[in-house]
Amino acid sequence: MRIIRACREMGIRTVAVYSEADKEALHTQLADEAICIGAASSRDSYLNMENIISATIVSGAEAIHPGFGFLSENARFAQLCEECNITFIGPSSQVMRCMGNKTEARCTMEQAGVRVIPGWNKSIETVEECKEIARELTYPVIVKAALGGGGKGMRTAFCEKELENAYFSAKKEAGAAFVKTSTGFSSGGATAHHVALMKKSVSEAVQVKASGGIRDYKTVMEMIEAGADRIGASASVAVMKEAEEK
Repeated sequence: MRIIRACREMGIRTVAVYSEADKEALHTQLADEAICIGAASSRDSYLNMENIISATIVSGAEAIHPGFGFLSENARFAQLCEECNITFIGPSSQVMRCMGNKTEARCTMEQAGVRVIPGWNKSIETVEECKEIARELTYPVIVKAALGGGGKGMRTAFCEKELENAYFSAKKEAGAAFVKTSTGFSSGGATAHHVALMKKSVSEAVQVKASGGIRDYKTVMEMIEAGADRIGASASVAVMKEAEEK
């Protein structure tokens, strides 16, 4: 919506794409033109690269703004745009390959001397391997898809009993949302049928993603009591205020 409004103010015509389920969505009404790119399933529409590229070419559009989520961090899609002489409004495919995959992003940051949360930098193939690595990192850990974003394919495990469910749940959700799945530990990732583990640090600065969110003051207090000196920005102001009062 904001993109369409901004383009309108600049005198730039816009083309909205939509799935069959979003035919009456507001963005399709505001854009100068709207093109259906597939069925209700995101895999058949908003994740369908070929359909989106085709819609761009047919409409005569010169650029694609990927919005948020879906293909906005997909290096292959950015490369397809480059090959078709379509301007992709976002990072280049080369940059995305370094940063879009969380495993690659960790390695890139470590090579640059940037501190990262303790974790695993390789794909995790089995739940047994996942458990073994988690024991080394110590709990709690975050099981996370290497590809995608928006909190999809991310689960927290506070003990080994919770880890197996977290592992398979993260893979299933990431697979449904991004076609390819990857998982890893507290800063780790994987690709189709892989999992990565991330150490959820409490001894150092604790960072909890907004998508996962801190839902209540009790969680905040537990982290503080465990030795955390900073809570991630995902805790809402109201929650932090309640934690302070308690």
